[in-house]
Amino acid sequence: MKDFPAVLIVPRQSPPWAKISEQYVSSGRYRAELFIPSELPPGFPNDLERRIDLWNTTFRLDFFSCRARLAQIALESWDAVDNAVIPADTDPQSIATLARESPETLVCYVDDDDWFAPNLAIMLREHVNQRATAVRWGAPLFNGKWQFRFVPRVGSRQFVSLYRKARANPKLERVYRRTIAMLPGPHSVVPAGNILYTNNYALTQRFLDHYPTFSPAADHCHATDLFLSNNLPLQSLPTLLLSLTNKHPCSAGVLSYAATGEDPKRTLRQYVKQYVTSGTRVTMPRKLGWARRLIGQTVELFSEAL
Repeated sequence: MKDFPAVLIVPRQSPPWAKISEQYVSSGRYRAELFIPSELPPGFPNDLERRIDLWNTTFRLDFFSCRARLAQIALESWDAVDNAVIPADTDPQSIATLARESPETLVCYVDDDDWFAPNLAIMLREHVNQRATAVRWGAPLFNGKWQFRFVPRVGSRQFVSLYRKARANPKLERVYRRTIAMLPGPHSVVPAGNILYTNNYALTQRFLDHYPTFSPAADHCHATDLFLSNNLPLQSLPTLLLSLTNKHPCSAGVLSYAATGEDPKRTLRQYVKQYVTSGTRVTMPRKLGWARRLIGQTVELFSEAL
């Protein structure tokens, strides 16, 4: 039998940022069809070009060059993972074939700007229960400061369902948030509206006992809905911090926040300044020491943009 990696790191489809950046730097123009889908998926902003123009007229480093650098930083983190492979062919059937040929192979999907720990594969091989169809671990995010999503070992579906209901009532949501914030720990804990996030879960070969490929769980929002609607075995390892969601200033959420302000340029510039200041001074949690270099590179990038 062929030797297969413990983990397949599968990047989700993303725009060719380096190509778009090169085109924009040389001509001042860009082809929107390279990064805006013809049919907008749920949650995708319908005014992204306006937001990008806001960025490009505010900073010294254009939006596309920032995204290209962020993608390169992320790729470096994936390349550093021991006993993992980034497959050249990400076709769903090809990924399923690789997993079927090696039952211990785990499949980790990831966005083009998020990071993995170098010991991702080693730790998963040590802890994963192969009877599970998926395993998830801690879900920290960095946005200039640390936040840790609420990832309980048991009752994960119930807690997420409860929070989704609470969000419909502002008073209940405040109570829920306050309760979660009281959890012991040195860092901010925030409610989780999903079970699975961009790169804090792996799919096992057992998933293929229920579906022909991993496609139904390739997107983390779809994966959450899938696991909320059925009883597929899901293993939780909340004390493992094997990945990081990179909530950088070029994210759609930040651009949306700035675009709704009375002075969008000023709002966006202030946000990026605060991000750089906080990121420069941030204290690294011991378990996330592996991300120190990645955060340093990211903070330096946005410092250059100012």
